[in-house]
Amino acid sequence: MERILLFGHENLPISHPILPDFPPGKPFYDKLVDFMTSDVCVAMELIGKNAVATWRTMMGPTDTQTAQEQAPQSIRALYGTDQTRNACHGSDSSQSAARELALFFGKTGKSGQIPTTAIFNNCSLCLVKPHVVMSSLGDVIDRILAEGFEVSALKMWSLPKNIVEEFLEVYRGILPE
Repeated sequence: MERILLFGHENLPISHPILPDFPPGKPFYDKLVDFMTSDVCVAMELIGKNAVATWRTMMGPTDTQTAQEQAPQSIRALYGTDQTRNACHGSDSSQSAARELALFFGKTGKSGQIPTTAIFNNCSLCLVKPHVVMSSLGDVIDRILAEGFEVSALKMWSLPKNIVEEFLEVYRGILPE
């Protein structure tokens, strides 16, 4: 099994919103924003054949209990605890992947920074949530690599509330309450 050489790591305060599009006012919104900003998150660009569909299968159903019943070896079944603390996020389409990856990685580095290594082709966003980063990130990355994905970009952040709110805005009306 090939391994990734991690040559750069960033733990950044981000000054503009990044999180998916869950609309304010939904019953779960404040809880999700608080959780996503509670500690470090890790974002990766996963590259592989049918990346979006393969990653979504590996994650399992959004709700941890459903994942435990329907996909007991999925990442959410193994590492999630409920619908909010469900281990990870993945893009739901190639279009979402392009938008989400641009939010986290951009296509070029900022002035004075190394440009991103993300390639934005046949890929999916993988966002590992705080409770898994602290307990099982290595296990999740091992499973991703074992599935044959290449990780072309990886960043670690402490996400501020405005970034989480922007990222969640993308999913307004898409995900069930």
